[in-house]
Amino acid sequence: MKALLISGAFLGTILLSACNTTMPGIEDAHVKERVIACGGGFSDSANLALADTFDRTAYNGQLSSGFKIQARPIIFSEIPPQDRLVAYQDYIKCVEEKWNTSQVNDFSTKIKTKRISFQKNSS
Repeated sequence: MKALLISGAFLGTILLSACNTTMPGIEDAHVKERVIACGGGFSDSANLALADTFDRTAYNGQLSSGFKIQARPIIFSEIPPQDRLVAYQDYIKCVEEKWNTSQVNDFSTKIKTKRISFQKNSS
């Protein structure tokens, strides 16, 4: 009987420790919100492409190297050549470092200004 109780307690502990105590997708949702918020200065189509890329490449709620690789041409298509690398690096930093609202807004405004200027000069 004692062995049965110990086995039951052991099995219960294993089952509880194997359960995920957070709701699935919650962490992904927070990262995805940052993916979208940090892309606020990009065009709607670019921002949707970034969100779609995240959906397809996210790994355990984190940005994957696949996301970073696939985000680069999306971002580069929006920004003048001389500003592309910095915009890309700042975007990834914005998502990964959980910038505060003021930082995200400043970044988005800067990107939007560069994007609009680039579009006018490309036309």
